[in-house]
Formats: sequence, C-alpha cells, structure tokens
Amino acid sequence: TERLKGMGFGGRSAIHPAQVAIINEIFTPTSEELTEARRYVSAYDSAVAKGHGVIVDESGRIVDEALVRRSRRLIAEYPTA
Repeated sequence: TERLKGMGFGGRSAIHPAQVAIINEIFTPTSEELTEARRYVSAYDSAVAKGHGVIVDESGRIVDEALVRRSRRLIAEYPTA
C-alpha cells in the first residue's frame, strides 16, 4: 500500500474489512504533506506570474506543472486538514 502511494495512486481496493483502516491511514495525507502541497502551489503560482514555468524549491526539488496539479488535487480533496 505504501509503495502504491509512492507511485502516485490515491487508493486501492481491499478484500477484507480489516484492511480498510490501514489503507485509509496510508492514503490520508499528513498535515506536513498538505503544508508542502500548499507551499508548492504558492511558489509555482508566484513563478508563473513572473513568467517562469518550472522552479526549484529550497530543498532542490523541481516544482513543475505535474507536481502542482497533484498538489492542487490533494488540497481540494482535503481542504480543512
């Protein structure tokens, strides 16, 4: 399940009810993941406003449209977290 999340999946199926809790735990983003997503969106939007399409954040990670699209989906799915 963790590997699937790392590959970009947003969930998985289960064959037994006992599996649901761990699946939910793994696929529900942490507050740190949501904070990071918001930071990516903010930095990217600022860069686009200045005419840039791809940026590198302070940790050296490339922040491009694909990462920002995923971040926006995450924020939309968990707006109050």
